[in-house]
Amino acid sequence: MKRQRGASAFEFVVATLIIVVLAAALLSRLIEVAQEQERLEVRLTLRHIETGIKLAIGEKLMRGEDSRLSELLETNPLTFLAHAPAARGQPARWRYDAARRELIYEPRQPQAFSGQTRLTWCYLGRRDEQGRLVGIGLEALKSCPPQP
Repeated sequence: MKRQRGASAFEFVVATLIIVVLAAALLSRLIEVAQEQERLEVRLTLRHIETGIKLAIGEKLMRGEDSRLSELLETNPLTFLAHAPAARGQPARWRYDAARRELIYEPRQPQAFSGQTRLTWCYLGRRDEQGRLVGIGLEALKSCPPQP
């Protein structure tokens, strides 16, 4: 009887199937990680913008420029970031529509955001009973209400 050297065709097919299954599982997990990374990038960018807004408000209050807080509503909220947002070496897909006061993000991976291809936040001012501006922030909405 002749002794066979190396792997048989059956062993090769079994090894190939195992590698394919492992590669598919790895690819699936890498996609999940990339989606979570994009969601985290968006949350952090929004948090940094809100922190920048608070710092700008605080600076105006410390200078006694309470009456000039409304000027901040005319500012592009992306300017409150220390650095322009970027995503893995390419420009991030953030923009600001000043006419509608909408901050817009277009995800690279819409499936990370339930299939949405556009996420929108309104840049709003909060006013007290006398109509004075007492706060500024971002609010996630489908469309922004008109601002006075």
